[in-house]
Amino acid sequence: MKINLYTILLCTLMLVGISACAPAPTPQPILADAAFSCLAYLDVNGNGEIDDTDTPVVGATFYVEYQGIKGFIDTTDETGNAYILIPGGLEYPVTVGIDAPKDSGLRVVGSATAIITPETGPTARFLFTSK
Repeated sequence: MKINLYTILLCTLMLVGISACAPAPTPQPILADAAFSCLAYLDVNGNGEIDDTDTPVVGATFYVEYQGIKGFIDTTDETGNAYILIPGGLEYPVTVGIDAPKDSGLRVVGSATAIITPETGPTARFLFTSK
């Protein structure tokens, strides 16, 4: 049997055509941890904005909602920061929120929740008032 250049070219084109028509493999999702944080301040000067005169709120409960439940919780420290690491991550957008320290008499100025997306970054800022 004699194989000529035409036969080789035809077979090559058929193989390339078949592989070009095959569906692309489905990319696997990357499993990465998700990290969220918050900053909580007391509005000392009463202007409704976070600024240099505001002081950190200690003992506020920072949480990440998962399927409508406060599933992950941390408490703000002496710098007003709280941090939550979720192994394996979550799908965005993610709702985070904060509750005033128990028996503090403080309340959140504005919303007690925030929506976190990759564009907003992982840190939510909350302002409290005693009024």
